[in-house]
Amino acid sequence: MNQAFASTEATSTDAVDLAGWHLDARLSRLTRDSLEVRLEPRTMQVLVCLLRSHGEPVTRDALMQAVWGHEYVTDDALNRAISRLRKVLAKELDQAASIETIPKVGYRLTVKSSAEAGIEANGSRTRRKARWTMWFSIAAVLAVAVGVGVYANRPKGLLSGASIRVRPLTSLPGSEIEAALSPDGGRVAFVWRKNAASRWRIYVQALDSPSRLRISNGPGDDLRPVWSPDGNRIAFVRRSEAECEVLVVSALGGTPRHAAACNPAHATSLDWAPTGDALALTAPGQRGLSLVPLHDGRPRLLTHPSKAVAGDLDPVFSPDGQSLAFIRARAMDVDDLYVIPTAGGTARRLTHDNRSIAGVTWSADGRFLIFASNRGGMQTLWRVDARGGSPQRINAPTGNAEMPAMSRDGRHLVYTTCACQTDLFSLDLRAPATPPRQITATTRWDWKPQVSPSGKRIAFASTRSGAMEIWTADRDGSHPLRLTHFNGPLVSNPAWSPDGRAIVFDAAAADGNIDIYRISADGGPPRRMTSGRGNDRFPHFSPDGRWLYFSARHGGQWNIWRMPAAGGKASQITFGGGFFAWPASDGSVYFSRVDESGVWHQVIGGQPRMVVSDLAARDDMAWTMRDGRLWYIRRGPKDTPVLAVYDPASGQSRQIVALPRTLASGSGISVSPDGKLIFADTVRVGADLMLISRKAADPAP
Repeated sequence: MNQAFASTEATSTDAVDLAGWHLDARLSRLTRDSLEVRLEPRTMQVLVCLLRSHGEPVTRDALMQAVWGHEYVTDDALNRAISRLRKVLAKELDQAASIETIPKVGYRLTVKSSAEAGIEANGSRTRRKARWTMWFSIAAVLAVAVGVGVYANRPKGLLSGASIRVRPLTSLPGSEIEAALSPDGGRVAFVWRKNAASRWRIYVQALDSPSRLRISNGPGDDLRPVWSPDGNRIAFVRRSEAECEVLVVSALGGTPRHAAACNPAHATSLDWAPTGDALALTAPGQRGLSLVPLHDGRPRLLTHPSKAVAGDLDPVFSPDGQSLAFIRARAMDVDDLYVIPTAGGTARRLTHDNRSIAGVTWSADGRFLIFASNRGGMQTLWRVDARGGSPQRINAPTGNAEMPAMSRDGRHLVYTTCACQTDLFSLDLRAPATPPRQITATTRWDWKPQVSPSGKRIAFASTRSGAMEIWTADRDGSHPLRLTHFNGPLVSNPAWSPDGRAIVFDAAAADGNIDIYRISADGGPPRRMTSGRGNDRFPHFSPDGRWLYFSARHGGQWNIWRMPAAGGKASQITFGGGFFAWPASDGSVYFSRVDESGVWHQVIGGQPRMVVSDLAARDDMAWTMRDGRLWYIRRGPKDTPVLAVYDPASGQSRQIVALPRTLASGSGISVSPDGKLIFADTVRVGADLMLISRKAADPAP
């Protein structure tokens, strides 16, 4: 690249020269002699970011993050900015620079010298040779101009190149998840379940051998293994329906001993301190992370999430033990990465995505955090500086990656890759003995189905485009139409208006709150209906179409609210808890509660009473209303899901039909006007462990 930049002699820190053109990012303009070219602010920021890369490629994701941040814009916004910038460079700036498209990567800016661009020097201006020190001064200038240092570290490969090897570490039937590498890097502990009817168990396996040793076997599921610093023991979580404890067992197997109690709602929260004397976990009744001594001493609460936060998860100690990284979850799949000193202090936020993060680990030198996220659309691995900065995608084939774990010497990284598929099925309730009929077919996730009032269309959430979005299709799955284009944040829970012309849903906003949106059933821009500080979810229209009911979390508790369907002020309906609601035609409301079994009924302004007692707490969204009756999932022998119906007129419930054991948990159900049950079923589920290794001569990441 021709290094034709020259730092300006002006005292302003908002301007530099671009091959003879005076670039003022603060005013979004370029000037030369008596000529002036103005750019849109976003276009100028794209130019600035490309300039700061010093001729290196800049990914599309990095440009989107730097320029638009957390605004909801489509890829077309960047396409338009690049197109406009190319025209300006070619026609108005005398080809002072050009933008090259790097296939499957992004863009690279090449700046021409003044002679090449046909620009004659004026007055006493003297060209100065570019020096490497000049690059640092320009970097500082441009950081001030755009307000943030977006590319203080330009993208570099991490565990990538010819010197690495990516291979399956396990390929067992069922699912292998939550791997942890031993301190010497030679063994891996992981969780394996052979099929849906079996329990999760802890196994240990050498990296160079397929032989494995089971080290746990007891009531409940055994999860989240972590190694002691000396590699002799493994701590893990044993969880049942309502209980949670941390056990410690020899890495060679044996009888485990009790170490601590934990919160069953946060059973994946566990790590062993490098000092060997404490565990980081979520204690019973807490949403923050605690340091729990293994011998003498009292637990110390380390993180203090606000009431608007669901909890802090996945603690990971830095190699030196001075810091603890963790995931702060505002709600399901609305996460960000934080770091806090283990001695105590203020948690520092490293990411501002408000998207799914599925596991985090430290680099061997403690400089970076490696995490799995869908911030770029697909779930893959990213790296971020522990001191702060823009995350960078890891240049290795890590699609559908979760739960990364780095070895202490930095030579190995293991992660979980998932191969899961759910599709929508239809069951004729008038002939329940007939097998369900598959109505959608995708290699990804289709779920949260809702049948239109006419019964001709279905709305559902799907990852078939990469990120979770709202789709519609004909009842047989044909003519699919993508309605939303959020491209990453949580988008779910569609519901039809009574006239079938609109669909409401919930989605994570730029500030991390989940809000209610409304969109035409034919497509178009969504309209944001709520914008409060709490999370708003699970919207449903009243049968007359006048009201929009939804659940909102304010002050740490979920309750049912309603607002005019056209928009307006919301009012609270329940005051003792309410999570998932369906309004009835008489103006009353049915609802379930978080972590409680049953369904309640309440007249507006009255007191709630339980009408269904056999809806399990974990199935709090597995019910729907149709023709004044409440259809729901109850659990039969051996936890088999069974469809039942409650009739308010008689006050009685009756069983309809047993459903597949693979019924997708949390996916919701819908009943059509002609008596068809629409539900999501797990077609394929499996997870393997993948291993990335580098040669010993290569530097650690």
